Amino acid sequence: MLEAWLERLPKNTWPIILNTWVLYYASGPALAEHRSALQRLLHRHRASWVSAEDLHTSTTLFGPPPTLPPVEGVSRDEALAQTFWVTAQAPEGELQARYVARSHPHGQWVRWDGGHDRNSVSLEAWRP
Repeated sequence: MLEAWLERLPKNTWPIILNTWVLYYASGPALAEHRSALQRLLHRHRASWVSAEDLHTSTTLFGPPPTLPPVEGVSRDEALAQTFWVTAQAPEGELQARYVARSHPHGQWVRWDGGHDRNSVSLEAWRP
């Protein structure tokens, strides 16, 4: 379904694919299959992926996040349940991901960590 939608978009469109806490419910094999399919679609359609998931799911999809400073005023238990916001593209076919923020799973706080990345690429380079 996602591929059919991408095929119908005008060529000058910059598609952004977003998921928030839905992949938390997927199994390991399903996550690997999803990541592989999105990697191909991102490359083929010059799209970007914004993922907002828990630590385990984010690590499974993108590798572990860089060491990040604690979020001021957030308890350890609350920090363990935080959402990791990641942007990803596949300009050369390989997935390149960047951890850009962390937030409370229900939006009570957000911490932008844009300076911490893993193989980051500039989104400006991807504008159609």
